[in-house]
Amino acid sequence: MKPHATMPSAAEVTDPKTAEIARSRLAESVAEQRDTGNAVDTKIGVFAASGTGLLAILLAVLALRPHSGPVGVVAVLVVVASYAVLVVTAAIGLWPTWWWKGPQPQQLLQLARQRETARTLQHAVLHSLSEAQAFNSEKLRLKAAALRATYVLLVLESLGFVVALVPLAWSGPVSHP
Repeated sequence: MKPHATMPSAAEVTDPKTAEIARSRLAESVAEQRDTGNAVDTKIGVFAASGTGLLAILLAVLALRPHSGPVGVVAVLVVVASYAVLVVTAAIGLWPTWWWKGPQPQQLLQLARQRETARTLQHAVLHSLSEAQAFNSEKLRLKAAALRATYVLLVLESLGFVVALVPLAWSGPVSHP
């Protein structure tokens, strides 16, 4: 099939074997979207946790070496600002997502009780799975954008962390409380 060919609607699929192949592939695609979304959530969480760890280390070092000079202050501000944006971006990316999984069993039971044909049920399933795939694609696109943003922010925070540590390393002896 050509990449830009229009997809037939569920009502246009008349061959039962073709309908079953389409149903199976659509169901797999919807499940893959949900799995990918969960994997993206895990990565966003790891990036946010890493950013938290970097900030905690930097604050601990600052407590021991409070005199970092202007470069250190700017670097610390970069770390804090990038961490703040990273956390907000991660929260948006991790916001609970309702994944459309396809037809609800109650809808199929209702059609069955109305003595609809197997073809009608098959078309309802194909239509619902097709809509679920399209609906989930947008959710997954937004999660992927949040993943990319948290990655960039973590890199920015890491660079600020390194730049902040250099003046701290040369700022004199460790202060004791």
